Amino acid sequence: MKVLAINTGSSSVKFQVVDTKLKRFLIKGIVDAIGLSNSKISFKLSDGKKFSEVSIETEIKDHKEAIKYAIDIILDSGISKKDIQLVVHRVVHGGQYYSEPVVITKKVMNRIKELSELAPLHNPHNLKGIEEAKKYFPRVKHVAVFDTSFHQTMPEKAFLYGLPLDFYTKKKIRRYGFHGTSHHYISKEAVKIMK
Repeated sequence: MKVLAINTGSSSVKFQVVDTKLKRFLIKGIVDAIGLSNSKISFKLSDGKKFSEVSIETEIKDHKEAIKYAIDIILDSGISKKDIQLVVHRVVHGGQYYSEPVVITKKVMNRIKELSELAPLHNPHNLKGIEEAKKYFPRVKHVAVFDTSFHQTMPEKAFLYGLPLDFYTKKKIRRYGFHGTSHHYISKEAVKIMK
């Protein structure tokens, strides 16, 4: 299975196509400095033995254009649209609603938009990446992986701030924990290393 992973950030789009059967990436890259005159696209291709790296400087106006560049680079590398069987999106804030990856539905997209209040620099761009990728891969399942999901087991005494309770009950202001995808990976690797 070939999986496209997309991480649409505030000023960049990271992308990677992984072949789960071969257990390696086929292409990965970044469209960086979106909206600036010195935007840059860098990507690596892998044939399983070596990497070839390419870097392009151009102006990229917005995230819509960045996603188009990323998809064009993937398709130009020899991977076809029909090769992609799953698209996974990193989303910064899932609030207290998501403790694991979820298939992206209209309801999930609305929730990501609603949670933009808690992550205004990230969730709107994450949502834009999802919307644009769905245009290119409309028949493929899209899944959201939330940075906040790893920390969902924090007890209330750990996630509440020393603020009036209304901040939490009405505005959902609490400690959520971030970079959960990294914490999840590191914890699994630590278990392996320490046996």
